[in-house]
Amino acid sequence: MKRQGARGWLLRHLPILTYAHALAHPQNEDEAANLAGLPGPAALASSPTASEEELEEAGERAALALAELCPVAVVTAGSKGSYVCAMGEIHAVPPYWLPQGPVDTCGAGDAYMAGFTYAMMAGYDARTAGEFASRVASAVIGRYGPHLSDEDAEDLVGQLPEHTGPMRVALGGAAGQLELGGGAGGFSF
Repeated sequence: MKRQGARGWLLRHLPILTYAHALAHPQNEDEAANLAGLPGPAALASSPTASEEELEEAGERAALALAELCPVAVVTAGSKGSYVCAMGEIHAVPPYWLPQGPVDTCGAGDAYMAGFTYAMMAGYDARTAGEFASRVASAVIGRYGPHLSDEDAEDLVGQLPEHTGPMRVALGGAAGQLELGGGAGGFSF
């Protein structure tokens, strides 16, 4: 039986993606649930049998399911924050709100991904990367247009906590380790 859609593509290419230490690009709750083959919040909201608890936990369930397919999975959940799964742990990251609140949500997901990738490449753990990503996304949606000034970006980076070196992770059964951050900031396997 041939698998269809994004989930089918992911499952067909899983050995390559796992070898490359793939990061599941942050998906919103419905996208992630669809990719994982689960009902998302939109589907659950239209189901007469779905409970409030099921609806509330849809993003977390999707993140856990995606984490079975790749080493790091991120699911954004709008005003609920995000879910970051790495190394068998899930982190519910609360949203970060600027005093003025959101002004223009255009670019929020891309800003989140940029912040998350930056923090991971700098050697921070997944939870810290999620928290930093939330701050970056909040800074972008706190103004009109999907952009950040150089000064704002420097201020955000300055808010990252000090850390002592590269993060090392053992990936699901892999013989080697992946090192993020450290040195020239590149990857080593």
